[in-house]
Amino acid sequence: MKQLPVTTIARTFLAAAAFAVLAIPAASRAAGTLKSVGCAAESGLRSSNSKQRAELTFINNTGQKVETYWLNYQGKRVRFADIGPGQSHTLDTFVTNPWVITSASGKRVAVFLPTPGSATAVIQ
Repeated sequence: MKQLPVTTIARTFLAAAAFAVLAIPAASRAAGTLKSVGCAAESGLRSSNSKQRAELTFINNTGQKVETYWLNYQGKRVRFADIGPGQSHTLDTFVTNPWVITSASGKRVAVFLPTPGSATAVIQ
């Protein structure tokens, strides 16, 4: 079997990653107030290296405690913070870092993708 040069593999990976982000509706990626990209999106997301910073504020409007998770470079959840009902939490992140929100029982509530600059993610 012929081996592909590393640059070809890297270009293919970057093209696939760009397509995955672009396949998400622009309204879900617009700056300001973020919309969840849908809970099912989690299985296809993972962090990638980026130098483009973002500030993300989660506002919990669910009436119950929620848990936030960063999806690491392998697409695995890394627990970050709990947010009480009616509370908010602001964090510094990167535009290529997906965030999963779950209920205290572990049920997915939302998945958010940061945008450049500052954005708010309202958890319903």
